[in-house]
Amino acid sequence: MFILEMEGGLNYIEMLYRTNILALIGGGKRPKYPMNKVILWDDHQTKTIGEMTFRTEVKSVHLRSNKTVIVLESKIFVYNFSDLKLIDHIETVSNPKGLCALNNDPDITILACPDKVVGYVAVFNYGRKKKKNIII
Repeated sequence: MFILEMEGGLNYIEMLYRTNILALIGGGKRPKYPMNKVILWDDHQTKTIGEMTFRTEVKSVHLRSNKTVIVLESKIFVYNFSDLKLIDHIETVSNPKGLCALNNDPDITILACPDKVVGYVAVFNYGRKKKKNIII
């Protein structure tokens, strides 16, 4: 990680559990990567194992053994971790902080995020293919 800081800045880092896999997003005065790109980095092999580029700035990333979730300001993309195939895209209200939560159980994927309607949280259960809105 020290080498990356020397070469350029990072805005966001997410680790896959306690593994050597990291998701990196550039940022700061001298970004290492563009802020609209997610780099999946294998620190053991010291190489990039995946890249995803978006039209707008990536706000946050969440990694699980079977899912990769990318949060933009008004959209969330859910991918299979193994092949980065798109599973779902979710429209949200403006979400400049990249708020999103993903459970840790690889057998049941539950994602919570701002809904596209102000004042609601959307909860997705991908195992049961159900969505529930909660008023806040």
